[in-house]
Amino acid sequence: MSQRLPIWILLFAVLFLLSFCELLGSFDVLILIVVLPILLDLMLSVLRLASRFWNLGVLRLPYFVLTPWAVSLIWVFLLAKFGWMFLYFPRSFAQNPQSAAQDLLQRKDYLIHRVDCPGFGPESSPFFLTPEFQEEWAIGTLSMTAMALTQIAITHPELRGEHLASVGRFIERMLQADIRVYEKRYWGEDALGSLSGANGHIGYLGHLNLLLSLYRVLGGDGRYEQLHADISNALARRILLGIHPFLETFPGQIFIPDNSVVIASLALRNQMKRSDQIDSALHRWLTYTKETLLDPETGIIVPWVSSDGRPMGSPRGSYAAWNVFYLLQSDLPFAQDQARRIREKFLTQLPFGACGLREYLPGVVGGGDIDSGPVVFGLSTSGTGFGLATAKLLEDSDMMACLLLSAETVGSTLSFKKERRYLLSPLIGDAILLAMRTATKLPAELQSSH
Repeated sequence: MSQRLPIWILLFAVLFLLSFCELLGSFDVLILIVVLPILLDLMLSVLRLASRFWNLGVLRLPYFVLTPWAVSLIWVFLLAKFGWMFLYFPRSFAQNPQSAAQDLLQRKDYLIHRVDCPGFGPESSPFFLTPEFQEEWAIGTLSMTAMALTQIAITHPELRGEHLASVGRFIERMLQADIRVYEKRYWGEDALGSLSGANGHIGYLGHLNLLLSLYRVLGGDGRYEQLHADISNALARRILLGIHPFLETFPGQIFIPDNSVVIASLALRNQMKRSDQIDSALHRWLTYTKETLLDPETGIIVPWVSSDGRPMGSPRGSYAAWNVFYLLQSDLPFAQDQARRIREKFLTQLPFGACGLREYLPGVVGGGDIDSGPVVFGLSTSGTGFGLATAKLLEDSDMMACLLLSAETVGSTLSFKKERRYLLSPLIGDAILLAMRTATKLPAELQSSH
């Protein structure tokens, strides 16, 4: 083992160097570091068993056990992690708003560097995802980054022009074939080519329409006005004509979080150009949600709806916190009420001042998925990140600080070239956390800075 140790150190050093130079995603590196030793250990174990079964003699194969070298490495890692967290201790943001603002701007610069560039696309997502999930994560990254840039422009109006240009390029990126194919995989038709039809397509159309709304909020010109009007009218029409107001993400599957994106995009559109049709669609969706989709025990929106409009499933932390972020644009009092209920039912305190959001209510058993991320001891990684918007909406600085401490514990902030990111987070994770931290009610249009 001691002779092989330098090889592992060299391998991990090369992987981290590739990540640091952005030739390989940090999240990919984390997966490789975790998976490679496990796979090698399993392979060696199989060889040992085979050698004994076929009487080949005991092969001289190394066992991966906690040798003194390994124990020393673990202690070095823990001490380094403690020092790293002390350097980027997020609780200091409450006492030093200037430090918090600088942190947000550096994370924004990193996202612009990674997302607003010719090389961004589905392939920017972790390598182990299937093509459809890479496309979904690319859509989410563009959408969340655009939300973060627009929200930051409220407190930094001098950045409005720069952020407007970025959002315009995000729209152009969303219109390209390698992202639009996402809808064809599930529906067999192009989302924009079938606006006159009844199919939902909201996994793509909701985010594209949101980007178009954000472009106008930032003061954009009318170059996308016809597209914006066509998508908004199509979504509003589908909400009004169905037996219930909820649209499908995939054939036969209705996710309320995806619907909340649609409603946010329509609410922002309606602030700029009021429409009776959109007014009616918003009213129908919000009324039906409040009357039908609230869990009777908690008052929190359920995650799914059946094809005939019946609520399905018990509330989940990641879905509920996501909904709050988007309901903020369509119904502020409703969003605030949901945020208070989420804090009461899902927030869990952890040692050393950290906290997280549970994925499931007490007594409900479930695992992680592509939406919640890994569920560790009942805590949702995605839900904890989305919970930052709940803390921001409730102006709960203690909740914000403890959630950021959890994010730092898992993600590990890295500063490089006046940019900041979470070293062990996929790109979409950085975009989500920045959007949630800066969550706010958007006006119809931002004012130019003088």
